[in-house]
Amino acid sequence: MSNDNPYRESQFKTLKYCLTFPGTFASLEQAREFCAEFFYAYNHHHRHAGLGLLTPEVVHSGQAKTVYARRALVLDAAHTLHSSRSVDHRSHPSFPAAPGSTSQQRARPPRSNS
Repeated sequence: MSNDNPYRESQFKTLKYCLTFPGTFASLEQAREFCAEFFYAYNHHHRHAGLGLLTPEVVHSGQAKTVYARRALVLDAAHTLHSSRSVDHRSHPSFPAAPGSTSQQRARPPRSNS
């Protein structure tokens, strides 16, 4: 059984495959500077699929409901103006589920240790 943290592993992979990630760093200071910039962008600008295309900052600061309300207004306005573009003219477009919604809180079955 592995004791690795899957969230950290995923974040490390994102870091490692970042287009601006250098093969090596010239110094510890350069590595710290790069990581500080990367993690700031990762938390404040990068929209995460697992967070309903929100940034971690938006979710953790409690702004998710406000952002979703604004998205709903924009989608409704777009649908009203261009309903002929919809396959089913009665249905409204939707966006990914908000973090903490029922679809994302389903319990995962426990892993076996074998």
